[in-house]
Amino acid sequence: MATKARYWPHALAALGILIFGLLLWKGPWWLDAAHLRRTNLQPADGVVITGFRTVLVAVGVAASAAVGLLYTHRSHQTARELLDHTREKDREQAKLTREGQVTDRYVEAIKLLAAKDEGRRGSGLMERLGGIYALERIMRDSAKDHDTVVQVLVAFVRQQVPRADEEEEARRNSDDLAPVKKLSTRTRRTPRRRPP
Repeated sequence: MATKARYWPHALAALGILIFGLLLWKGPWWLDAAHLRRTNLQPADGVVITGFRTVLVAVGVAASAAVGLLYTHRSHQTARELLDHTREKDREQAKLTREGQVTDRYVEAIKLLAAKDEGRRGSGLMERLGGIYALERIMRDSAKDHDTVVQVLVAFVRQQVPRADEEEEARRNSDDLAPVKKLSTRTRRTPRRRPP
């Protein structure tokens, strides 16, 4: 069935060309036989025949131009649809890439946050501070991950800072207080409403 559908326009075009050729050849006599002679043509007959054939050629050229415009329009629409589809796929790919980058940054920040002191004074401090600041950046850059980062920093503070009296609180390390400072200075984000 698909094979017949594919050849149908070609058969129609071949039939149209055949009819066009017959009209060019015999058309003047079919349409105006009462006024045209078949033999001993006079100049007036030639004018009528030439006029008819000129009109027929002009109509044929106009029909060919219309078909050409139709096919051009269809191919333009197809190209536009393909371009729109490609743009959408590119947007999706860019979004996935951004999300992957945020995930990679998040994993690295968590690794830094989990750094332990290795005997040297403050050796893990710098890594933990780097992790805290990296999480702050993720919190600012990714609204989707904002709440998760807040929960991680709160959990870190709870793990690192045991309940203490007021004297001990004054002596806490800056790496223990850095997450609290970041949480207290964070900008408020209003949740985005999803379109219905």
